[in-house]
Amino acid sequence: MAGPYFASKILGKRLNERQKRRSRLVFSVAYGLGWGLIHGSLRRKFPTLTLWAGLPFAVPFFFACDGFIAPLLGVSPKLRRIPWQPSVKEMGNHIAWTAVAEVIHRLAAPRRGEKLGA
Repeated sequence: MAGPYFASKILGKRLNERQKRRSRLVFSVAYGLGWGLIHGSLRRKFPTLTLWAGLPFAVPFFFACDGFIAPLLGVSPKLRRIPWQPSVKEMGNHIAWTAVAEVIHRLAAPRRGEKLGA
C-alpha cells in the first residue's frame, strides 16, 4: 500500500497497474534495506537487541513503523483505529523479518579468530 501511495504523491498523478506493481517492489526493497541498515547498526551498538532472535528490536520496530511513521505520513490510521487482529499479524511480520535478519547477521559474522574474507 505504501509504495503506490508515495509514488503517486511524488509523481503527482494516479498510477496505472504496472506503475503500482513497480512502486510496490521499489518501496519493498528500499524499506527492507533501510530498516536492515538501521537494524545492523543498532545491533552492534546495543547487543541486547539481538536477544531472542531480535525480539527487543522487533517490537519497537513495529510500533515505530505502524504506530508512528505510517500514521504520521498518512499511509494508515493510528493503531487504536485498526482492529487488533491485523495489528497482531503485522507485529508477527516484524518479528519474523527481524528474526530472519538476525539469522543472516549471525551466519555472516566471522567466527572468533577468523579474518574477514578468509
